[in-house]
Amino acid sequence: MSPTLAAILIAVGAYTVLDVSKVYQRKGLALKLTAPTKGWTLWVFATIATLTPPLAVQFAVWLSNLSLVGAMAGTGLAAVAMYSRLVNGEVLGFYRRVGVVVIMGATWLIGWYGEVPPTRASLGLLWIVLGAACVLFGVAWALVYGSRSGTGPTIAAFAGTLSGFVTVFQEAATTGDAQSFSLAAALNAMSERLGIMESSLVEGAIGTIGNPYGAAWILLSWASFFVLQFSYRWGTVTFIMPAFTATMVLVPVLGGVVLFGEGLPLLAWLGVLLMTGGVVLTSVEGRPDPDLDELRFLGRLKRQDPSAKDVSATSPAAQDQGGQAPRPRSSSPPISSNDA
Repeated sequence: MSPTLAAILIAVGAYTVLDVSKVYQRKGLALKLTAPTKGWTLWVFATIATLTPPLAVQFAVWLSNLSLVGAMAGTGLAAVAMYSRLVNGEVLGFYRRVGVVVIMGATWLIGWYGEVPPTRASLGLLWIVLGAACVLFGVAWALVYGSRSGTGPTIAAFAGTLSGFVTVFQEAATTGDAQSFSLAAALNAMSERLGIMESSLVEGAIGTIGNPYGAAWILLSWASFFVLQFSYRWGTVTFIMPAFTATMVLVPVLGGVVLFGEGLPLLAWLGVLLMTGGVVLTSVEGRPDPDLDELRFLGRLKRQDPSAKDVSATSPAAQDQGGQAPRPRSSSPPISSNDA
């Protein structure tokens, strides 16, 4: 198997696990409002499942190039749509079905051109671009905060941007300049003294993680994780995840071209555009979640009156969060999102 094909398969698997785990994170946060123990347990297990994919993506980046691996992030959203259909029994509308097909076709088109080696590494500019992106999304977050239709996607897009920079910093961590830092050199020397430096894979892993860029992508992955938790309060997964995935795809693709000089052929750019279009199509049928207001109301009732437990357990909202068919909006009075 060629390194490029191996990188594609590893990246697709990693992003699939990552996005499906986010679905369960969202379910856990909703469930904890009426059943705290079950909700937090589900959230913890889903969070643990999100820890391995970034390491797999780092290995894929080491095998291939940044643009190719980063573009595979869109396959995770297609996997969520298929998971919702096959496991939860949700009915996929026309646009979501088309979006899944487009994403899978774009995956093949992007992977077809193979690996494009970088011609330069603008590592100093990378920090400036990251800082500018954080400032931009910080301002956007402040401007739209409180809007039911705008807050969730904006926060999710910020989380996706941070996650996209994770892949960019993973590529930066593999460069010779990054691995020449004293920390990486010290770890390599220590491993040689301990007699564990027996393969290029071990040497590459130590050099990749043991430098400032390796430490940065680990911190960025946690920052993306925490930011995404805020977006879960503002909508369903199908409503907020497309914004997360779109920026997660575009940041490493553009970063590979601008910061690392990866010259993509025309067909590869067409694949990136199709991937982004497929992500947008899967979001057409998404919506803000009206159940969150009722779940917060029932959770408050349960805290104030233990006898409200039976009401919350049998409420249509609680059943809907457990995977049942959608139901009409409840007449329960809404509670501010700040109460969750």
